[in-house]
Amino acid sequence: MNSSEKFLYTDISVLENMGKAAAKIAFYNFDWRYMALVVYSALDMISLEIFLKNYNKFVVLKFGKFIPQKRATRIPQFVIFGKDSYDIIEMILWLDKSQYDNSAKYIIICASYEHDDKCDESQIFATLSSVVIINVIYIRSKSNTDYEMFSYDIVVPEKCVNNVPYKLDISSNCTNDNCLINLYPRKLKNFYKCPLIVSTFHQPPFMILNNETSELSGSDGEILKILISALNATLKIKIPAEGNVWGRHYDGNWTGSLGDVYNNHAHMSVCSLPVSARKSSDFTTSFIYNSMDIVWTAALPPQKPSWEKLLSPLDISIRVGLFLIFVCIAIINAMTKLDIWRRIRMVLKIGPIRSSLLFYSWALFLGTSILKMPKNRSLLMLVYSWIWYCFVIRSAYQAALMNSLKTKIYEEYYPSFDSVLKGRHPYGGMSTLRQYYSDDLFIYENWKVLDLNESYNILDQISEGTSDFVLAFNKENIVEYLMESNGDKRLQIIPQKIIVSPIAIYFKKNSALASSVNRILSFVVESGFSQLVHRNYLRHKKYILQFTRNKVYNPLTLDNFKSCMLLMVAGWFLGLIFFIVEVYCGQLEEDE
Repeated sequence: MNSSEKFLYTDISVLENMGKAAAKIAFYNFDWRYMALVVYSALDMISLEIFLKNYNKFVVLKFGKFIPQKRATRIPQFVIFGKDSYDIIEMILWLDKSQYDNSAKYIIICASYEHDDKCDESQIFATLSSVVIINVIYIRSKSNTDYEMFSYDIVVPEKCVNNVPYKLDISSNCTNDNCLINLYPRKLKNFYKCPLIVSTFHQPPFMILNNETSELSGSDGEILKILISALNATLKIKIPAEGNVWGRHYDGNWTGSLGDVYNNHAHMSVCSLPVSARKSSDFTTSFIYNSMDIVWTAALPPQKPSWEKLLSPLDISIRVGLFLIFVCIAIINAMTKLDIWRRIRMVLKIGPIRSSLLFYSWALFLGTSILKMPKNRSLLMLVYSWIWYCFVIRSAYQAALMNSLKTKIYEEYYPSFDSVLKGRHPYGGMSTLRQYYSDDLFIYENWKVLDLNESYNILDQISEGTSDFVLAFNKENIVEYLMESNGDKRLQIIPQKIIVSPIAIYFKKNSALASSVNRILSFVVESGFSQLVHRNYLRHKKYILQFTRNKVYNPLTLDNFKSCMLLMVAGWFLGLIFFIVEVYCGQLEEDE
């Protein structure tokens, strides 16, 4: 019997009813903001015609295997019409291969004129399970006048990958179509202790793996434990085959932790890596639950000369003030040799000054005692005021000088990355961070690509001062590295940030697991737990670091007093010169 004979002699009321039921399901369960993609393989389908007449929302029709040049970025709902189960299976596999959204809502109608084995639901659901399409309503004819609907749960107790469907108890005559509402319940909310494979590696402070107890800690580790508990799953950690590697795109594939997800070796990747356009196009990212600062770090600049430590306790304004005071004293001392001072002295009845005013002022400033004091009450108050002023300045200076001698003072730090470029220092980092400079060809082309282990090796060299390399790295990793060294290693972080990157979990493109994880992560973020865990971890590390520093006694060394000794030697040398001059001048006077 050909198709025209089937159209003439077959009761088509069941096909019309299936089209109406599919339209009602789409009307009550689809998101009207987005279009629905209607895929079909034949033109002579009564169900398709009835569906389009009853569903008056935005749809796009796709006949056969054809991908348009301008493809919609988001299609969250599909309707598939097929002649038989083999036709439907072929369309499902093609949609999966074409990277359409497997996490979308699907309505599948087997529009066959016969209700025998041509619409076998077991084969269709086996295919759906293999490509992890879980939000499905399947409609097939039951008799010439009636139809039936099926759905399935991909994870059930004692069966981690299920493909056995169950019938939906739906009547075509239910009151106000109540039975057709909310037909897509939230799936994957209970794994029934099935394994959930997570690709990650040891990456403090985000992910800390204890090799002996296999216990997770760190901000990502704590969040991952919450996810596993909420999903009632069994955590299975997978370390990337390449080691502690985030992963990069190479020759049409991905490596590292992202490669495990891309090649179906893991369900998700939790490794706190920066988000980029390439990763967003090849993977599905979760709800943003934290952020990280990507910065430039470099070795500390050279130390300033030790003699500058003598001046460092004094601010510039205090230095200038003291200098001006002694300039004024020198001017007054010079004026005492002039006739005008003799006249002023006679008017004020002040005796002659037989010693140098500048010398006595300097002696008092250094704390040296003097033998003679003026008898005039006004001059005596002036001297006492100078003694008090010098005592305050000298005491404050001596108190700050000890700390200044023990403190390392460095030359100017890098104010921005432009100073690195001007100095022609080598720079680079991981390939993922290089993508942020894709618009700047000079930086992009001169970037030295490093993996995670090489980045830590460079970090060792920078902190030891043996390399002038400028490294792009995660600020949290740098802080963790410095804390692990108990303050023995130091480096500078350039204030100019590369980017503040969000932190998310990575899934395979269009993964059905993302929605369940996103729901849990939204609760974690709204409660502030993700930020609280990271803040508490840093507080704990800082406390340990401060406690360790308090236990260490750093004695003063010869280097701390190098500037003082140089000043003392300079004073001896200057005194020797004056001694030679006085001896020489004294001999000249004797000769005369």
